[in-house]
Parts: sequence; structure tokens; C-alpha cells
Amino acid sequence: MIAIEYLSIAIAILLLASVITSKAAIPLGVPSLLLFLMIGIVTGSEGIGAIEYNNPELTRTIGDMALTIILFSRRTRY
Repeated sequence: MIAIEYLSIAIAILLLASVITSKAAIPLGVPSLLLFLMIGIVTGSEGIGAIEYNNPELTRTIGDMALTIILFSRRTRY
């Protein structure tokens, strides 16, 4: 149970950091994607090591699902 609690806290912190950086990107004139990439680099295994990358299959599946959602959401707007 403790691992799930730590995971929930880590996800909440990353979501909060994402909201803060997306709000900060507008006055800075920087694309928010660039700031999201910086958060990923800092929290990743090459940064402070908070997130370990050890499952490329899961990452590919999540990326494919995200790409599918993006493609279909763009299609429904026009």
C-alpha cells in the first residue's frame, strides 16, 4: 500500500508542476512543451532520479494511445 501512496503523491506533484509551468510559459513566451520536457529531464533517471525508466513496452503503448487520441481529437474539430 505504501508504494501506491508514494506513486499517487509523485503523480500529484508532477501534475502540479505541469500546471505551474504551463501558466509560467505564457509570460515567458516559451512553448509549454519545452518546459514539460525540462520537467521530465530533471525528474528522470538522468536528473535527480525520481523516476526510473525500465519498461519501454509500456512507454510505447502509452505513446501510441496518446497519438491515437490526438489524431482523432483533431479530426472531430473540423
